[in-house]
Amino acid sequence: MARKINRGWTMNTTEGPQPQLPALLNPADIDTEISCEPRIRDLKLAEALGMADPHAIRRMIERHMDALLKFGEVISDSDRKIGRGRPSKGTYYLTKKQALYITAKSDTERAAMVTIQMVEVFDAVTSQGALPSSDSAPPLPITVAQTDTPALANDMLEGADQIAAFMGLSARQVYHLQRHLPVFTIGAKLFARKSTILQWIADQERAAIANPAEGADST
Repeated sequence: MARKINRGWTMNTTEGPQPQLPALLNPADIDTEISCEPRIRDLKLAEALGMADPHAIRRMIERHMDALLKFGEVISDSDRKIGRGRPSKGTYYLTKKQALYITAKSDTERAAMVTIQMVEVFDAVTSQGALPSSDSAPPLPITVAQTDTPALANDMLEGADQIAAFMGLSARQVYHLQRHLPVFTIGAKLFARKSTILQWIADQERAAIANPAEGADST
């Protein structure tokens, strides 16, 4: 089924199969016992990012140590604070901001989705106030905390092609209408939520019904 919105283009309201986005991170990956704040282990972050050599993340952390220290203390596996001198070798535990910084610098194919899921996971752990037990049931896909929004992996559209297919547009039209559509960018890639697009369409319809003359002038 297609509905006419404005300016003659249509939206496909029949959802076809959408690729499942994997849950790359879950709340059990966050350690809350180090320095009394949530942190993620370096190798776990490297695994989520899909780095071919997970230990390369430690060299990356050491290269960007001065920048990371601007976000707070960097903690090593010896549970001691790293100063501005030569960093010690070993496991690092990063705060949310530090992990987001390293994720941005990693430039891997998964970096965009790791960025989104990391925000959700850290926020979930912070809102719960405690780290889930490792003996608990296998983690479910990450959902937006404190809302009824569908699971993030099912709700997210990644790239102009997926957004275009969902809205019944071409990728070129998505780029052309980018400033008017409820989309956002991470790096150079477009993202959108299905639920947000549907809500935006409903708002457009209500506005057109309330102001029929204005809607006719815009076509």
